[in-house]
Amino acid sequence: LKEVESAEAIDPAQPNTMVRYVRAESLRALNRFEEAAAAYRAVIEINPEAKSSRIALGQCYEKTGKPAEAIAAYEDFLAKFPKDPRAKEAQANIDRLKKSKG
Repeated sequence: LKEVESAEAIDPAQPNTMVRYVRAESLRALNRFEEAAAAYRAVIEINPEAKSSRIALGQCYEKTGKPAEAIAAYEDFLAKFPKDPRAKEAQANIDRLKKSKG
């Protein structure tokens, strides 16, 4: 994580999507889901086509007990990328979360 933060500091005015994505993945691997969610949101802001970040954002919201936000993230993924191979997974996550909400 320190190396990623060093890479981010080189030129903060020019955000690098890959560096930010690696940061988000690192935070998620460390179970720092709130911080990872913020990092994934930053990736999506820089690159709206960041498919993996959208799925991971939903997963982070699930891990932090935010089912409504997770559903919104998965629904956003489905709306933007309905033909992506992970669309079925996203829909299954939505269905599961809605069912558990009662």
